[in-house]
Amino acid sequence: MTQNELERMVVETFSLVMKRSLGLGEEVLRFREAAWTSLKHVELILALEQKFDFQFTEEEMVELKSLSDIRDKVAKHLLQPTRSPHERTLAR
Repeated sequence: MTQNELERMVVETFSLVMKRSLGLGEEVLRFREAAWTSLKHVELILALEQKFDFQFTEEEMVELKSLSDIRDKVAKHLLQPTRSPHERTLAR
């Protein structure tokens, strides 16, 4: 997956959850986005985990404060060596 494909997928997921159109490269900060409530934050995390097939750690969930934070964390997970579902469960 290229960086552009990753960006597009993250933006699409964010846009669907927040019900707001967003352009590639546009930055969104949680404290400035009225729609990014705590409930929407959880919904966004679940949507990203489902789309990209991994789970954020609790620490990462708290650190997601901007669209670029999300993109960077997703990229980090996708670059990690592939683990079996059992190994992923043990890593949590």
